[in-house]
Amino acid sequence: MRELIEQIRLEEADWKQKVAAGALALGLATGAPNVAQAATHHHHKHHQQHHSIYKVGHVFTGEASTYGWGEKLNPKTADGSNFDGNQFFVAMEVVPLGTIVTVKDLKTGKQHDFPVKDFGPGKRTHRIIDLSKGAWKQLGYHKPGLIKVSVTIKQLGQGSFYQGKW
Repeated sequence: MRELIEQIRLEEADWKQKVAAGALALGLATGAPNVAQAATHHHHKHHQQHHSIYKVGHVFTGEASTYGWGEKLNPKTADGSNFDGNQFFVAMEVVPLGTIVTVKDLKTGKQHDFPVKDFGPGKRTHRIIDLSKGAWKQLGYHKPGLIKVSVTIKQLGQGSFYQGKW
């Protein structure tokens, strides 16, 4: 039964990646901010590139959590690399993949730069960022939990934008 559930999850993740890639291609081709607006934006925004509404230096403040502590996850991050929770990376939905952010623990003052390699933490949560297990440990934590952080955009990436549900 577990194998069947895992296979369904992998197929769903593969389907979602294909849909997101098609949606991204359509959005980029038309310059539309999302697929639903792609057709109406095509004729007058044909040559515009898709850009983040956030700029270098923008600061987000809120809660962070961690993932990659053994739970069953997609074997790939959103940027296509193999998922390894011990690597140093973060997941965000509001900036493109490849963005470099500085995450600062507001309690300890400890901070590190991490690449955005995955999408998360999801709209159904109050968190602003998820840290891989490795990134979490870089901030000095050894068990999962929540911490208050500031996240500063250091360099915008050239990767995909989050396109909705995953």
